[in-house]
Parts: sequence; C-alpha cells; structure tokens
Amino acid sequence: PEGTSEARARLESAAELAPEAAAPWLLSAYLAEPASRPALLVAALERAPRSIEAWLELGDALRAQSDAPGALNAYRNAIA
Repeated sequence: PEGTSEARARLESAAELAPEAAAPWLLSAYLAEPASRPALLVAALERAPRSIEAWLELGDALRAQSDAPGALNAYRNAIA
C-alpha cells in the first residue's frame, strides 16, 4: 500500500529515539508480514508487559500461525 514504506521508516526512527516505548513496535506489527508479527509484538511486550492490546494481537498472530498453545497463553496474559 502507498505510504507503507514511509510509515515503516518513521516507526523505525521512533523506536531508535525512544527504545523504551512499546508503541513503535506495536504499530510496526500492524504493517509487518504475518511471519514477522510475533517478534515485533514480543518486543512491544518487553517494553509494556501489561499492554492488553499487544497480548491480544500476539494471540491473533500466533493463532494465524497455527500455534494454538502460544495463542492461548497470550490471550490468558491479556486478561490476567
């Protein structure tokens, strides 16, 4: 999609400027290929372990990769 590469570049810059922030990683996951999403979401969760949105997105990403146990664990963390 138009503008995606610019958005990715800006998110990478944001992550470099504020490495403790979870938002750039979470937003990058939305733009990423499905196979890359879990790693980006884990990076977001390392910065914001109580992020319900990141846990839910991780569950969805793992479910899409047929990782039912991982998805279930992520969903449980979302409601913990």
